[in-house]
Amino acid sequence: MEITPMQAAEIRKLTRRANRRLERASEGQRSALEHYVKQSAGAEKFSAATKGLSYEQAAAKLKALDKFLGGKSTTKRGWEEIKSENVRKANDTLSGMGYDLTDQELAELLEQIDTKDRKEFYKAVNLVAAAKEEAGEDWTGSSQQIAEAIAEKVSFQQAFQKALEARGK
Repeated sequence: MEITPMQAAEIRKLTRRANRRLERASEGQRSALEHYVKQSAGAEKFSAATKGLSYEQAAAKLKALDKFLGGKSTTKRGWEEIKSENVRKANDTLSGMGYDLTDQELAELLEQIDTKDRKEFYKAVNLVAAAKEEAGEDWTGSSQQIAEAIAEKVSFQQAFQKALEARGK
């Protein structure tokens, strides 16, 4: 069975909408969305090509587009909600380990370090935690204060030691 004109029109419309979301996405969001598109469509972005598709192939393409567009992470608001939830969960874990950072401080730290290396992450967390303790009431958690704390040239172990000393342990 061949593709129907209605399927072709719907594929074009949804492809345009999906690719617009990709273009307008923030850098981190775009990276995640492009990964998803590569897995589902095998390309950098969705294709509106319908020539030679069977009815079943067109239905599968529509299903993939619907799934993509229905995903929470494809909208800016949904992406921000996901990020906020992940920061909150990470901060809950850090709180259980004795760290005292706000969700906003952790979010700012994550934006500034841009790394997937656990050691670098914990080094930054320790440096910010130590700077926060040392500053006391002068600490505002500004991006400048966090940047200055992270910029300190110390090893992972030195950062950990500094955080322990700042907490008085």
